[in-house]
Amino acid sequence: MIEGEFLRVHPSTVLIALVEQIRRMLGVIIILVISTFTAREGDPNEILFGALGFIAVIFAAVQYFSFGYRVVGDHLETRSGILGRHVRIVPLARIQNVNITRTWVHRILGLVELQIETASGAGAEVKIGALQEPDAHRLKEQLTGISAPSEVFAAPVQAVHYRASVRDLIFAGMTENRAFVIVASAFGLIAFTPGGDDAIIDALVDWVKGHGYDAMPWWVYALGLLAFFLLGWILSIIFTLVQFWGFELSEHDGKLRRQYGLINTFENVVPRGRIQIVRSTQSFVQSWFGYSKLHAETAGSFVLNEQGGKTLLAPLVLGKDQADLKQLALSGRDIRHLDWRAIPRRAFWVHWRWSALVGLAIGAGVGYRWEWLWGAGVAAVYLLLSAWGQAMAVRRSAFAVNDELVAGRKGWLLHQVEYLPLARIQAVNIDTSPFQRRLRLATVTLISAAVSPSGRTVVLQDMEAAEAEELADRVFRLSQEQARDEKSEV
Repeated sequence: MIEGEFLRVHPSTVLIALVEQIRRMLGVIIILVISTFTAREGDPNEILFGALGFIAVIFAAVQYFSFGYRVVGDHLETRSGILGRHVRIVPLARIQNVNITRTWVHRILGLVELQIETASGAGAEVKIGALQEPDAHRLKEQLTGISAPSEVFAAPVQAVHYRASVRDLIFAGMTENRAFVIVASAFGLIAFTPGGDDAIIDALVDWVKGHGYDAMPWWVYALGLLAFFLLGWILSIIFTLVQFWGFELSEHDGKLRRQYGLINTFENVVPRGRIQIVRSTQSFVQSWFGYSKLHAETAGSFVLNEQGGKTLLAPLVLGKDQADLKQLALSGRDIRHLDWRAIPRRAFWVHWRWSALVGLAIGAGVGYRWEWLWGAGVAAVYLLLSAWGQAMAVRRSAFAVNDELVAGRKGWLLHQVEYLPLARIQAVNIDTSPFQRRLRLATVTLISAAVSPSGRTVVLQDMEAAEAEELADRVFRLSQEQARDEKSEV
């Protein structure tokens, strides 16, 4: 690459930008189409949104033509903008990861997108939208070859540690029903379609009257509910297969490499030194079959289109294989010989008291609306079920500490196990509510450098107060020692 010369991306970038803008405006397009075919006048605001979207498409196409990139000495430089010129400089030594992604449009055109990540946040620092694959790999090698932390990309695969089978993906989709998301989207579309809700209500009323019913029969509600969950179940399986098709977790010179996707393909490397927390989650149904999902909370991004700062390590893995993958992500730290310690049973009262208040309020509302016996019955059932659920949650909650990491587990309907290496701990908090103080309990919060605000902590709830203070002191002391040891090794 010649220094001083900005290179352009592939001309097909314009087409990719058009498709992306159409995807973003798909809801407005569907509403306008429905309005046209139902002979109803569209909302003027929708026409305005469509016109604004068209202008945005043209603007995006021109903006892509203005984009250029080059490598100058020890940094990557990009240029963009039409009226205002924006130049971004990224030192090669700060590049943590270079992802290669392909949407279905990229695949048709034989192109790829490079997403260049640093440790500055949960997202790509630079996106180079459309390159021919050989050019993308050459640029990737140039960027990562100069940057010492990223030499992993030139290394051969050493071992494949996990490969998701079709059976695993189908089961993952089966146990993550997305029916509520689908129905919410459908209602949103109906609400924004002129006259859409009235048309559906009129059709239902006509159907009921046409079959001689005064009101909707119960079996229609039952069939509708069954169809609702069945549709969500089928679509959940399809979405999971498309998203995670061919999921593979392998190792490159001590760093983890992931690749997956049927329509939109994705591959990247997750440096194990950036992993802050390893977390496995298990739904109630998955626990019956011994399956769980494995995530890692990372510093920097390494997430692309994933949620928050969570990097998926395995969409579904059997219990007998979980320990190996967890230890792989934790750089060999021992999780097989942890001394798990349960929290006190009196922690039950800390959380169940709120459920009791909710149950009493529901019972009072039912009794006021109908009969007091109905209200008492509803309240009693709710209180019993919530008490049983809270007792199960307390029973499954525990924590463990050794000289390398701290671990916690919690939850019943959604069981979760978390592992935080001591060297990754940034701060330790001890919190007590007034009710916890009466019960001599405390909560310890261990904070890491993970990007995700909701996933950067490991929370050990409702420990013995004296034990919490002792644990916090021990963990913080060991974490400082390990952090110093890691720095001295580097």
